[in-house]
Amino acid sequence: MRSVRALALAAVVLPLVAGEALAARILLTNDDGYDAPGIVALAAALKKAGHDVTIVAPAANRSGSSTAITTAPFAVTKIADKVYSVDGTPATTVLYGVSVIFKDAAPDLVVSGTNTGANVGASTVLSGTVGNTVAAMTQFVPSIPAIAFSADLLDADPTSAANKKQFATVAAYGAKLVARLLKAEPKLGKVGRFALNVNWPGVTADKIAGVRYAVQGRAITFSWGFREVSPGTWAISPSAAPAQKDVVRSDSALLAKKFVTISVLDGDYTAPAAVEAAVSAAVGRPTP
Repeated sequence: MRSVRALALAAVVLPLVAGEALAARILLTNDDGYDAPGIVALAAALKKAGHDVTIVAPAANRSGSSTAITTAPFAVTKIADKVYSVDGTPATTVLYGVSVIFKDAAPDLVVSGTNTGANVGASTVLSGTVGNTVAAMTQFVPSIPAIAFSADLLDADPTSAANKKQFATVAAYGAKLVARLLKAEPKLGKVGRFALNVNWPGVTADKIAGVRYAVQGRAITFSWGFREVSPGTWAISPSAAPAQKDVVRSDSALLAKKFVTISVLDGDYTAPAAVEAAVSAAVGRPTP
């Protein structure tokens, strides 16, 4: 499985057939905490599918951490067999997990989630859930393929019965997606590093409009406010941003239409060639 580099895109959305399951060694992480309902459901589904799952996840909620790294000493606690709590950022859990827990052989796949709330549009780059996948595919040679799962909830309580069912539904879908990826492995190899960013809309499975491959949207999904909670101490106070027109095939627009979205990411921040050409033509190359 370590030879995986790119995804046979069409294969992912096809129905699974009996007898195609393959086992993988999976590092499972998130940014909501090692015991959050989303990761618990995903662990159960992946284990049921026959995978060897090791949870290495933050000790507490570290949402919005992007790819931040914990540089100060941090505590690691073994909660149970193959369950580790790391008092660090999400990306740190991936670096630690691969380097220490999986020191003898890197995992076949890093799976992150399922996050409480979607990670689409401009918010994608702030997401610790997605940041885990960026760490996996950019910080190791060879790169480790990765999948991030996020889901909008059915009500405000992530632990409600409805949302636990939602997480279980997303987890079952996630296990199918992992199976498709493993089955496609012989066809992969030369396209380059990748991660999948998968988002599930806030509706039950019977109301899903379908599955669509999407590009990362540009629209801002949150407005950022701040409030002074005591003299000199401030708290961030995000709220939903007004709807905006987005790029064609944006994940945020498709998610709003109740599609499950899959975006293929490569962790490359380089601007498109046309933008680079325009900037370099305008700015030039001033001498030192």
